[in-house]
Order: sequence, then C-alpha cells, then structure tokens
Amino acid sequence: YLVAESPGWGTGTVDLAVSDPERPGRYILGIECDGPSYDSARSARDRDRLRPQVLEGLGWRLHRAWSPEWASNPQRELERVLAAIGAPKTPAESAAPEPKPVESTETIVRDDVPAPAAVPQVTEYQTARPSLKRKDKDLAAASTLSLALWTAEVVQKESPVHVVEAARRIFTEAGVKRPGKRVQAAMEEAVDELVQSGQVLRRGDFLWSAGMTKPPVRDRSGLPPASRKLEMVSDEELAEAVCVVVGQSYGISREQAPAAVFKLLGYSRTTDAMKDRCDSIISGLLSEGRLEDDGGLLVLAASSHT
Repeated sequence: YLVAESPGWGTGTVDLAVSDPERPGRYILGIECDGPSYDSARSARDRDRLRPQVLEGLGWRLHRAWSPEWASNPQRELERVLAAIGAPKTPAESAAPEPKPVESTETIVRDDVPAPAAVPQVTEYQTARPSLKRKDKDLAAASTLSLALWTAEVVQKESPVHVVEAARRIFTEAGVKRPGKRVQAAMEEAVDELVQSGQVLRRGDFLWSAGMTKPPVRDRSGLPPASRKLEMVSDEELAEAVCVVVGQSYGISREQAPAAVFKLLGYSRTTDAMKDRCDSIISGLLSEGRLEDDGGLLVLAASSHT
C-alpha cells in the first residue's frame, strides 16, 4: 500500500493515510499514532473526541497504533493495521477526498513540524436554571428587576443564547407553559434594561455576555426539539463550528462541510435549510479572510492559525 505522512499536508491531524489501490486519489484508512500530533492536541477531549468525530463525519475510517503495543509485539500490531485496511468500506468512506499535498523539495522531518493551532473544544450544551424561589413562580407579579436578574443568569451560562430561549428558561422554572402578553412584555422590558446597562449585549435575536468575544461550539444533541431549531444557533457559533471542522480536516469541500458542521453541533441529519445557512456562513468567512479556497478545498487562512 502507498502511505502518506500527514505532515506533508501541514495539518498534523493524523500521522499516516493509506491510499486506496483501486481508486487513486482516495484514502481507505487514517492511522493515528501517539506521536507529536497526538501530544500537541489541546486536551484529551480534543484527541479522543473532537478529531475522530470530525474525521469520521467526513467519511474517514480511523485506526490507532500506540508505541508501547508496537514495541511489545510489532507483528501483532501490523496484523491489526492490515485487518483495519481490509475492513469493508462504507459509501461515505469511498467519497473521502485526498488531501492536497504541500509541494516541497526538502526532506520532511517530523520533529520540525509545528504543532497545529489550538482549536475551540466542542462542549455539551449546558442549560441554565435561574434561581427562582417558590414565591417567584407568579411571573405576572414579578418585578422587572427580578426578570432582569434571572435573564442575566441564563445569559451568563448560555451566551450566546436566543432571546426566546432565555425567556423559555425562566418560564420553565416558573412552571409557565403559555405566558401571557403581559409577562412577555415584562420580559422584553427586562432584556432592554440589561442591554442598556451594558451587562448584556444584544446582537440580532441573541443575548451575549458583555465580556465574550468568541462563542463556544456546543453539542446540542441532548436538548429538547424546541431548543434544537436551526434559528436557535447564532451565526457566530455556526461560523466557529465551520472553522473547527475545516481546521481539523485535511481540507474539506464546500459541499461536504454542512453535514460535518451540523454533526459537530449534535444534529443527526442536515436539511436543505441547514445546508443553505451553512453555505452562507462559509461565504462570509471567505469574504472576511478567515477561510481560503485551496483548489476546491476549504482551508483556514494563515492568519487564523496565529
């Protein structure tokens, strides 16, 4: 088998990639070793969850080969690698693109390869429980100050959070299923006061903590359906998710990106509306210079690594 080393692509995501002898230009297996690229991962979560999730979402099949096992019984480990190579390919794997090599006339030395840029972790979406007491359950009688304080608690934990979601947390805690117009108007007034005070920023329909400059990328698979609607994800968080996928892939086509991005965010399927919105975000990232088109593949711009 022809085997390529990932440092030649400038990614460091996995160490080796095995070419498909039946389909030139495609790979059938990515092999991760406990070498520099593994050690350089920002955390165990990056190594053991984020990278495999992104790569498998792109159709890659992965195999891990650790140095202690190799030193102990190299023949057995080699047989395991060969068995992994020979495993049946899925349709998604057959479509995995070959990374574009970086042209160089110099010999590649692994120790000289810089560590890949740190990327944001993908965390489970944590919902807030505002501190309502028993006497606070009657929201119609609650003061604007109380509503503002509870809203601030939600924003502190869930920023950026859709204004509808922030209100929903308070309604849920109060046991209110259908808030009346009076309560909804009071909530809007509370949000306005928070924004005017500078404690919370409002960007469109989303509320942000005043000190937050970059949103977290969050897995929404554990949220109820109403909270998983596409409009509940801010453009900024979606853009960060795109950058995570692009940065942790070998270079990804624009057509493949939406499915990988939304899988990262905890969605099991990608609708046309999701694809359209993700494509719009990608256009914006290209215009801003955060992404570049490298021969049909999306890659992080050089400035994004610094």
